[in-house]
Amino acid sequence: MTARRKSGGSDAKLYEAADTVAQFDRIKDDLARELQKSQGTDITITAKELAQFVHALQQFQEDVLGTNNAHLLATAPARIPAKIFRCDTITTSSSIYKTLKAAYEYRMGQGWRRWDLSSPARKSQNLDLLIHIRQELVSQGLIKIPAVAFDDSIGAEELEQLEAAVERLGGMSYEVATLKRAPC
Repeated sequence: MTARRKSGGSDAKLYEAADTVAQFDRIKDDLARELQKSQGTDITITAKELAQFVHALQQFQEDVLGTNNAHLLATAPARIPAKIFRCDTITTSSSIYKTLKAAYEYRMGQGWRRWDLSSPARKSQNLDLLIHIRQELVSQGLIKIPAVAFDDSIGAEELEQLEAAVERLGGMSYEVATLKRAPC
């Protein structure tokens, strides 16, 4: 469901294509039913709206957290990996479905009436949305938290920078000396 592009941005044409929208049509009723059950309010969702949201979410990540912009945020959160958006068939057990469910639950919990991922005024709120979705995907085991080991040969300054990057990604870091090596 995600197109590979050299710019890193999401492909709008892919998400406007009839066969892509049809994929989202398979899950829209189940998603609305689950949201009604968990949130207690009626919600109407269209397949086109779901497709457009997935495109907009990927584009927001690229615009705000992409390689050209992530350095502008002092504490940029980790991105939702592209593999989450890749699936041949969207079902209620697919990662895209779980992403959409987490996003809609968050939106309803915040009282938002619509998505506005392109507004600079809502960048902070949309980053909170990304953080929430990512945490939900981690709790469901769809995103693994990285564990990184550093060798003693790395300098203190470089180690500090690398540990900060690992922490920003929600990972854990270790020094090689503290790890037990398995016998060969």
